[in-house]
Amino acid sequence: HISRRYRGKDVLAEAQTVFENTVVARDFDTFVIKR
Repeated sequence: HISRRYRGKDVLAEAQTVFENTVVARDFDTFVIKR
């Protein structure tokens, strides 16, 4: 969850500098993590 005081694009850009394959999840998004 990202607080409304932060912009998703800004959080995503910062995270992608460390973890290239990053997405910002939204409420009720689901992901399958493969091993």
